[in-house]
Amino acid sequence: MEVVVRKLKTLLEKLLHQEPRTPIDHNLRKLLTLLRHQEQEVESTLITEWIHKAVVKWSTSGLHLRPNVAAFVLDLVALLAKNEDRFCALNTNNFFIKLVNVAKARSSCDENVKLAYIGLLGAFLEHTSGIEWMIACNFWEDVYQMSLSNGSDDVVREGRLFVSKILEKTVDLDEGFCSGVVKKMMLPLGENIYKSIKASSDMRDVSEEVASRFLKPTLTLIGSSLEYFLEGIYFGDKDFSVVLVFLKNFHLEERISDFMIIAQARCLAFDIGKIMFVMQFLELYVKVATGSVNVATVNATVRRMKNNYMVNVSKGTAESLMELSGFAQLLWNLIEAKIPPLQLKESKDCSFADELFLFLILPSYCLLLKYCWEKDKIEEILSDEFRDRFLYKVYGMMGQDTVRACYFWRDTIVPRPDIFQICTLANDRVKHTRKYFSKKAAIVAAQTYIYFLEDLVNSVKEFPRKLEPFLDELPHFEQVFQNLVMLFEEFHITWQDTLEATNVLTIAFDFLMINRWPTSIVVHVLKLINVATAKYMAPNLALLLDRTTDSTIALLGPLLFAKLHDEVPQVKRAAVEVVRTIAHMSSTSKSNRLRHAH
Repeated sequence: MEVVVRKLKTLLEKLLHQEPRTPIDHNLRKLLTLLRHQEQEVESTLITEWIHKAVVKWSTSGLHLRPNVAAFVLDLVALLAKNEDRFCALNTNNFFIKLVNVAKARSSCDENVKLAYIGLLGAFLEHTSGIEWMIACNFWEDVYQMSLSNGSDDVVREGRLFVSKILEKTVDLDEGFCSGVVKKMMLPLGENIYKSIKASSDMRDVSEEVASRFLKPTLTLIGSSLEYFLEGIYFGDKDFSVVLVFLKNFHLEERISDFMIIAQARCLAFDIGKIMFVMQFLELYVKVATGSVNVATVNATVRRMKNNYMVNVSKGTAESLMELSGFAQLLWNLIEAKIPPLQLKESKDCSFADELFLFLILPSYCLLLKYCWEKDKIEEILSDEFRDRFLYKVYGMMGQDTVRACYFWRDTIVPRPDIFQICTLANDRVKHTRKYFSKKAAIVAAQTYIYFLEDLVNSVKEFPRKLEPFLDELPHFEQVFQNLVMLFEEFHITWQDTLEATNVLTIAFDFLMINRWPTSIVVHVLKLINVATAKYMAPNLALLLDRTTDSTIALLGPLLFAKLHDEVPQVKRAAVEVVRTIAHMSSTSKSNRLRHAH
């Protein structure tokens, strides 16, 4: 302990006098990591005394801190300020105001300083004293502006999260303040911008320009906050307090006509649709909760919302389609959960969320159609009995409007030169919205990825040139394998759920054989092999009984042997995991047989 304290004192003394001769970024990171994982009262007291002394010295001298030092100091104080007693001990003589000014946090262009500043203010929200301080000051407005900026993705994302959290923390303590923050968020949607849009003679051009400059950042911020609270409501750890403040301030009936006008800007299709549907759901929820509406009216309202959702799905861009389909997994599952008398499923054994999920897997088929399937062989490919069952299941999940929309978007996406970017967005939405999936949707997603890989491998075996378009888009493969592994593990999908799963080992092995893949791809494929081994060989290792010389299992041994001797550590570790799983499954199977024998 004495050694740690001595080293800590030495480092802090160097920082106090600023600009040491040798780079210290590594030491600063090590110190922060140590303090995060090992809070010691001696160290905390030492740091508290030092930070008081340092801020006074720097403030008096007018010293300009280097960005790395400024970010470190803000992170350091954030660690202390999470504790209410330490926060109160620090909060004397305008300490925090001096700290922010010394660090130039409010005007800094450095990303790390901004992130540290957001982290500092976020630490204040951990307790009542900090929340009251935030209400009394206007520092939160700095982060609000960051959330609307065109800065780095990390700063904007953390800024939006902070805005949501300050709403969450203040709604019970001071609803007036919370309502004021919501009003400020909605301010850019005021009359001046609407008038400038409405006054335009060329609706399309001006609305796009105004939308990208003013409206889209605001709409995205409001939409992300609403999604944050809806997710909390869905999983049961938040209530409706904040979203009802939004509803109260939104003047829905007055805004919708304006929204319908600005919605002509294609770049706003998702952002406007997201907010409109949330507001409509909240209005309906309030009526249901207060008993002021009958079941027939509720169902009629929801049917109207479904029809409008499909209208939104059929316009805008392919990117907004992916966003709307992803958001639908939360919204429509929440509607079914919170408005119980609904008859949403009608004659189909499928929720509306599952139906809209299908748009997320559509781009994978567009890729096959564009790059892999030969026109004269499509009928042969689709005539496979298993594939026929799969397609029958998919079509059974669709209504007529969904079928029409799928054909429309297929014809729109296939010719696009950025088709891989659309697939990347779709796979990203699958990854981030899978927590809302039904098992049926998860199985369909897994089957889609399996058929995508199988058809790609088969087409490349026959025509090697077909691999060329994919070689420049390797992150797409990483997404596919990563999502496939997550779906298998999290939804416990086995061959009993989908017979296509029995082919995963073969597909993974063949995929490794068609190209010399980079390390990241090999590791992801080995992880899939590991999961496949655990899921599909249990409980009796039936696949290991396949003793033909050209079987995947027979060839898997040499493959693993080669990967165990690979020079890249990540590949070695992934191969070891597969061997360990096979050994475990073999041992388990043998033990089970011995028990049954006795």
